[in-house]
Amino acid sequence: MVIAVAALQSSTALQGPPAGSTTTSSLPERTDDARRSEYLIAGFESCRDGLIVLDDERRCVDLNRAARELLHTPEVQLLGRKLEEFAPPGLRTRVVEGWAAFLREGFSSGVFATFSDDGSRGVVEFTGSARVAAGYHLLAVRDIITSPTRQPTRRTMSVLLDRSDDAVSVCSLDGFLLSWNRGAERLFGYTAEEAIGKPVAMLLPPEERARPPIEWEQAWRGEEVPTYEATRVTKDGRSVVVAVSLSTIADQSGRPTAVAAIARDVTEQKRAQATLAAAHAKAVETSQLKSQFVANMNHELRTPLNGVIGISRLLEDTELDHQQREYVHALRSSGEGLMAVVEAILDFSAIEAGNLAVAEAPYDVRTLVEEVCSVVALAAGGSTVEVLAYVEPEVPAILQGDEQRVRQVLTNLAGNAVKFSREGDVFVNAAVLERAGLEPVLRLEVIDNGIGIDPSVQEAIFESFVQADGSMSRRFGGSGLGLAIAKELVTAMGGEIGVDSAPGEGSTFWFTLPLGDSDVTPPAPLHMELGDLRVLVVDTKATSRQLLVRHLESAMMRVEEAETHADALRVMRAAVQDGDPFALAIIDQHPLAVATLDAADLTHAMVTDPALRTTRTMILAAPADGPILAAAVDTDTLVIKPVGGIRLRSEIARVIGNGSGNQAADAHNPALPGSAGRVLVAEDNPVNQLVTIRLLELRGFQVDVANNGLEAVEMHAERPYDAIFMDCQMPEMDGYDATREIRRGEDALRHTPIIAMTASTLPGDSQRSIAAGMDYHMGKPIRPAGLDYIINQAIRPPEES
Repeated sequence: MVIAVAALQSSTALQGPPAGSTTTSSLPERTDDARRSEYLIAGFESCRDGLIVLDDERRCVDLNRAARELLHTPEVQLLGRKLEEFAPPGLRTRVVEGWAAFLREGFSSGVFATFSDDGSRGVVEFTGSARVAAGYHLLAVRDIITSPTRQPTRRTMSVLLDRSDDAVSVCSLDGFLLSWNRGAERLFGYTAEEAIGKPVAMLLPPEERARPPIEWEQAWRGEEVPTYEATRVTKDGRSVVVAVSLSTIADQSGRPTAVAAIARDVTEQKRAQATLAAAHAKAVETSQLKSQFVANMNHELRTPLNGVIGISRLLEDTELDHQQREYVHALRSSGEGLMAVVEAILDFSAIEAGNLAVAEAPYDVRTLVEEVCSVVALAAGGSTVEVLAYVEPEVPAILQGDEQRVRQVLTNLAGNAVKFSREGDVFVNAAVLERAGLEPVLRLEVIDNGIGIDPSVQEAIFESFVQADGSMSRRFGGSGLGLAIAKELVTAMGGEIGVDSAPGEGSTFWFTLPLGDSDVTPPAPLHMELGDLRVLVVDTKATSRQLLVRHLESAMMRVEEAETHADALRVMRAAVQDGDPFALAIIDQHPLAVATLDAADLTHAMVTDPALRTTRTMILAAPADGPILAAAVDTDTLVIKPVGGIRLRSEIARVIGNGSGNQAADAHNPALPGSAGRVLVAEDNPVNQLVTIRLLELRGFQVDVANNGLEAVEMHAERPYDAIFMDCQMPEMDGYDATREIRRGEDALRHTPIIAMTASTLPGDSQRSIAAGMDYHMGKPIRPAGLDYIINQAIRPPEES
């Protein structure tokens, strides 16, 4: 309990000491005026401040009711005791010295601890005026913590402070301990008798004892001090870390008189924090090692796969018969499928490590959708489920985003649709979704007529290792990771993913992606030279037949339909009679196990009919039936399904003699080699060199090759290039350091566009490339649409150079 004692300033002269009494106090040498004496006695006893009368020897000769209540000691035990006896032994000398100054100067003050007989402890500040009567002095005692109306709670509060687990102490302004609770005894080892009256510096480490801590000086000046941590020394020499709160004790005028300190032992907490920090550092190190491992595996796995996919793509552009072409297409599609599996494994590791990243680069969603459908259909093997794909005309020609991630999500959804469907079609559709008051988005959806999903588990299937039916992993295979990864990827790309389904009614899985800075202009119709070409579509299934018609009509062809063998012959013969024969008949041969139309019979009837011999034929075959039909059917070309709009039009152009089968590549093939400019390819992998060189040569560039970054720097110094395609990971000097060296050697008049090429998908890859001085970032495998976009952005036409 903290008690302040202030001098009682009285305008009434007190003439003498009272006659001692336990009920009625009186001053000596009482005046003869009885009424005045009664008033003084009544005022003394009823005063709200505690009043104590001391003689010159500091002995208590009288005290009022308020003083007795504050000290919690019977009057008989207080009368005759000296003032210093209220203080513990350690402070008694200071009380005596303070009293001498009080007598000498007429006014003095001091602070000391008191011990009441009930065990309560407090801090007393005493101040006084000159003697109020010859040989007598009056002190007033006031509780500055507990208001006068709440005096009975003083003892309770004192007991609570004394029993606190925290160390509570009071220090004088000259640095001596005045109060010391039991919590302080437990923490520091000193008893109250041992601590009170001693310098508080004894608790400080030896190196800090020369000067009081700055926080104490602030508190002594009455400033607010935030809680801080410090090291203190116990009686047995141990060091403990404590959290210290300091509060200034002031008198009624606001003058600081002492400082109260509350200290809490946080040694174990700090030790736990240190252990936690060490564990966290170890976890960070482990995470970094794991991230580096994922990065290395990402590069090592993707690099050979990039070569397989790139070479097979180049091989498709060469002169092949239809069987070779389908083999190569199967090879590339399988490579794409393996790439998707690798991406799933690496992405799950990246998600666990918190390193999932998405790239931002141009890509052609039409090509992507068709390639995904080819991969999924080939993986289905002998399934009777057919995969169909369509990209709405309003979808932009080039989109901005992470092509590999979009491919990964779509492959997963389409693969699941085929896996969980026993028959029928899986339809993949891409369209631009207009939303009221919001930016339009790209919506990709996969529609199947499979087993469906109960609404109660539709949200759970997007969680890791969860499937709609626990038995599905045995019936259909799969780890249950695909949809969880798909959700993470779509969310990272700024989109949404969901499913609409009911048991037994099939499912529609969908996801949306922001269009962002994509070219919102729909693409121009491909193969304008095919416009006005008359084509007959023969298909027994209305869904796939109508989809083929939409593909062909978008290329400005004149299209008619036939459902059966007889219908096809009748329509073709009528066209001949009208003088407008069909240039091509596309016959969709559904899986032989369920086929109702025999393509071999129809093509044979056409070959044997002189009026129909000039009509070219194209057979669309299921993957499992390709080899059988290739040997049995007399046709101009056999194409393995699924076949999207781009591939369909390319095959038509090749069959009718208007193209090589890859019009997109032909459009970039200049009349003279190197007419598009000269570029440098810095790449250490021979297969990737071959792929990159060929793709650039097809677009009219003359290509030089550097096997590492050091060679690239030297070759750039020797001659100017229109652009440098820089692999990021190479021996001798990587692409980042090589770019920095190249930039250091350039001036304001020379800036060579540098395009980063990397198989890595770690966070910050693109930013790291730009920070090194590169202009563009392109992922591997290199895809024609993305390469064309980069060329148009980075390399100016020669006439603008």
